[in-house]
Amino acid sequence: MKSAADTQFADRREFPRDGSGRRIGLRNFLSLTFARRKGVTANRCGFDLICERMKLPRSSIGLACCVLFLVSAHAAEEPRHFNILHIHADDHRPDGLRALGNPVLQTPNLDTLVSNGMSFTRCYTMGSMMPAVCLPSRTMMLTGKSWLRIPNGRAPDLDNSQTLAKVLGRAGYETFHVGKSGNEFKAGIEAFDRNIVVNDPSPELRRGSSERHADATIEFLKIRHKTQPFYIYFAPPVPHDPRVAAPEFHKMYDPALIPLPAAFLPMHPFNNGEMGIRDEQLAPWPRTPENTRQQLADYYACISGLDYHVGRVFAELKAAGQWDNTIVIFTSDNGASREGEMVGTSAYMAHVGHEGDDIETDLSRIDLIGGPQTSPHYPRGWAMAGNTP
Repeated sequence: MKSAADTQFADRREFPRDGSGRRIGLRNFLSLTFARRKGVTANRCGFDLICERMKLPRSSIGLACCVLFLVSAHAAEEPRHFNILHIHADDHRPDGLRALGNPVLQTPNLDTLVSNGMSFTRCYTMGSMMPAVCLPSRTMMLTGKSWLRIPNGRAPDLDNSQTLAKVLGRAGYETFHVGKSGNEFKAGIEAFDRNIVVNDPSPELRRGSSERHADATIEFLKIRHKTQPFYIYFAPPVPHDPRVAAPEFHKMYDPALIPLPAAFLPMHPFNNGEMGIRDEQLAPWPRTPENTRQQLADYYACISGLDYHVGRVFAELKAAGQWDNTIVIFTSDNGASREGEMVGTSAYMAHVGHEGDDIETDLSRIDLIGGPQTSPHYPRGWAMAGNTP
């Protein structure tokens, strides 16, 4: 028969089940907990044994005292600090994992976070006061402040004492960052105990960027202070343009087999007032199915490259015995990038400062996309379509 205390507490928490699948009551739950704390074998534990050890009467008063004892013992324990691995991608659209609804993508490592964790599918970047959404987005994250309250992310000599890295440092964490400094909150990343800047702006550097970021992170895991929990801010500049990955990842995606977005149209259905500015001129206009498929294939290759090297970091955590003690967070600063403007481009850097190739030149270079001679970027319309939930 349940005691009054059993009934009272059973409404407040869910107790584990025994071997036969029945949920144990408060008495047995406390007995098992006491046994584990005192080193009593399971077949000798029980409420009566607790009372005997503590010299308590076999009554509800004794049970109440036992509850207080267990609560006090738990409160006296040192709080547990989980490690944190924060993977922060650059321009990663919301369906940018196979497990999030894109059957074309191959992302087995990041998919495990979806299957074994929780996903927040209604998150949005609050806004931006500049074309580069990366900067205000990352500044918000590293300061904890909302869009209209963040400091100028590029301002020199900012006070970083209340940034994420400093707050975690005061809580006992060893902090580590590897990632870009361009369009990043510099005062925030300089607040980390270890700050490795890897910008990789050119197509050739970008090809191995995810690998270098993973190498640096794995090295940190080997040499870190083992007595401290860690916070890792792993922030490679991918799949942001130039969308170039190692050849083995480009081979995973045949452009001819990439489905076109449901919103695909050769021309925008109405004049939105910005039909001919820089980003809109970085892909053929009118849009062609071939170019759109190629740009999506390049984007997916970068994501699969990131996933592969994230898997290497996961393997190191497991080898070090830290996997079960680490919270893994995967985020992005914003969704698909729109620097391709109206028609996209095969040579993004040529368009900086409103210079660049015309559509005929871009079309003549379409077979070079994915190679070291190009830094392609798809147009604004497809970025917006890709970011639509």
